Formats: sequence, C-alpha cells, structure tokens
Amino acid sequence: MSTSPIERVLQRACDLLSFLGVPYHFYGGLVVAAWGDPRNTRDVDVVVIPSVDTPEKILSGGADAGFFFDPERARLDLLTSKFTRMGLGRSHLDLFLGSTPFDRAASARRRRIILFGHEIDVASAEDLIVYKLVAGRPRDLSDVESILVRQRGTLSVSYMEEWVSRISQDLGRPEVVGSLERLLRLRYR
Repeated sequence: MSTSPIERVLQRACDLLSFLGVPYHFYGGLVVAAWGDPRNTRDVDVVVIPSVDTPEKILSGGADAGFFFDPERARLDLLTSKFTRMGLGRSHLDLFLGSTPFDRAASARRRRIILFGHEIDVASAEDLIVYKLVAGRPRDLSDVESILVRQRGTLSVSYMEEWVSRISQDLGRPEVVGSLERLLRLRYR
C-alpha cells in the first residue's frame, strides 16, 4: 500500500523528532482532523521546544531523515525567525522553534493521538484554536469554527480567552480577540 506525500512527511518528521529527543507538538491543518473537520493540506506543521543545541540537531537530523533544504539558509532562518521549511517531494515540514510562553504552555498541554499509524503529540483543541486565530487566514478561521462545533461543551473557554488576550496585546492585534468572541458566539455558545 502506498503512502500519501503528507504521510511520508509525517513519518520523516517523527524520525527527526525522535532523533532530537525534545518536546514537540504538531498543529496546523493536519491536526484539525483530530479536533474538527478533516481537510486537505500540503504541509506538516510542528513546534519544537528547543534546547541550546536544537538548531544544529535539526539541520543534521533533517538531512539524515531525507528532507531537502539549504543548510545555511535554514540555519539563518532558525536563528532569526525561529522557523525553517524542509521539503520532501511535493510536501514539506514547517518547523518552528517554540520560543514563546504560549508555545511552552501548549507543549505542556499536548495530547497524544494516533495518526497514520504513528503515535504523535499534538496541540490540544484549545491551543490549536489559539494558533489558528493568531494566523487569522480565512482557512484558519474555518478550522476554528469546525473545532468549536465538534468540541462544543468540552473546551476551556477561559484558557483560550486568557491566551488570545495576552497574545493579541503582545502583537498589537486586537482583532484576534474579536475573532474569538465572534466565533464563540456563533459556533459554541
């Protein structure tokens, strides 16, 4: 049985994360299926909670796991933006170094699920909602709606409100709070 491009990226990402031996959580479109309505995606998103030597381990392990990327560019990206993209065929892994208090809180609340036959750690439904609200694209807001509908009555609204408030203040983006309030009113309450 052949595997999809996304399954191959997830498998290689699992190999890389096993090599790194650091806390991580997948989030993004792939994880929406765990908490909301499944949808197509062309990438796998992961937050890694780094230790001092994690960036160099990522580059070494990523190459060993079969991802393609420019090592110098990836090194610079990890140092400056805490993000790098590693390709594999037509899909890719978007890897973020979790450097914020929210990333660390989300990591502490991560959940273990089975996806494509792999046990993986994913962002909780509440944390995925916060990540999606901050991204704020129409597709992300649709994902939030589907999670709110499927998880009705199970979510910690106060937790989401607290983090959305803090992050929107830090980013100077009050519209993030407005999006959460509107979507809760329409789809959750």
